Amino acid sequence: MIRFYNSRPLAFNFNRHSGVELKNTVYKRVQRQGCTRATDSFPMIARALASEAALLCFDELQITDIADTLVLTLLFKELFV
Repeated sequence: MIRFYNSRPLAFNFNRHSGVELKNTVYKRVQRQGCTRATDSFPMIARALASEAALLCFDELQITDIADTLVLTLLFKELFV
């Protein structure tokens, strides 16, 4: 992943997240959205992440908590639809 990320063309905007950074970013954005249900904010968060970069690199993604599974499932569902 590091070699791929470092060899990218500089003309494009790329973001690289470790699994922990990604989860923390998503949790912070969910709190900032202030939606009555957390699941309502995932379309907005996915659009924001997608608009910030042409390519997202997820490095060392490890899921050990059921809450993280739900959060990342909802996020990836929105990102890849």
